[in-house]
Amino acid sequence: MSSQVLRSAQPIFLPHFVLEDYRAAVDDERLRNLALPNIHSVMVVPLMARGSVFGTLSLTRDQTHEAYTADDLLLAEDIAERAAFALDNALLLAEARIARAIAESDQRRLRVLADVSQQLATVTTDIDRLFYTVTACIATTIGDLCALRLLSPDGAGLLTTQIAHPNPAAHRFMNELGRLPQAMDESYTKAVIEHAQVVRIATVPETIRAQLPQRYLPYIDRFGIASLLIVPLIVRGRVIGSLTLVRDRGGAPFRRVGEFNKVLLPDNLSCNPG
Repeated sequence: MSSQVLRSAQPIFLPHFVLEDYRAAVDDERLRNLALPNIHSVMVVPLMARGSVFGTLSLTRDQTHEAYTADDLLLAEDIAERAAFALDNALLLAEARIARAIAESDQRRLRVLADVSQQLATVTTDIDRLFYTVTACIATTIGDLCALRLLSPDGAGLLTTQIAHPNPAAHRFMNELGRLPQAMDESYTKAVIEHAQVVRIATVPETIRAQLPQRYLPYIDRFGIASLLIVPLIVRGRVIGSLTLVRDRGGAPFRRVGEFNKVLLPDNLSCNPG
């Protein structure tokens, strides 16, 4: 019945509903065998907004109640109209909030990119300054931890080149950990370096501890890890390292990989560590 109302936008009014007649008229075997209460009166009215039907309101009465009347139908249509208006307003409000959130996210991304571009505009061939600028800007605008790692000369792993964190204690903590090289088979390094893949874990589960090197566990215990994003660093089409972003305990998830799907560095820079 609801599908008929959705198609026609007209109510169905069956004050004296006969269940067996309905079952005989239904093609779907599942509906014919459906165990329905002992109903004897039915109304189905459309929910309409802005000229379109987006749902239905179904009402039934069993044999312990009187059959629906024409006045009942008018009341049901009035209730459906008010309900549809309220639902449509709620949907419009939700859509507006989503659109506003997307717009704010896009504006934030553009501000970050503009900030990075403005700061990089002053960098020529000073690679150390470039890396410091990139990590510091990302850590303060996107947060929290930003670690830049480059391939070692022998290509066997990654060497931490620059670390930034707005929290001085966390910064010192990671600087100590960053002195050790990161092997190519550690956690997600291979996927990022060999396949230029983005690794994003929007909400980091507790089981992440088993996938990370033991040396990072003290940092996780103290500062937590809410969300993780690792993107490749690319120069002249070649992956030369990675940029790791971590939001500490309580931080919002990295929801859109589009914020950072790769980091392209100026072609005129020499990117060999050391």
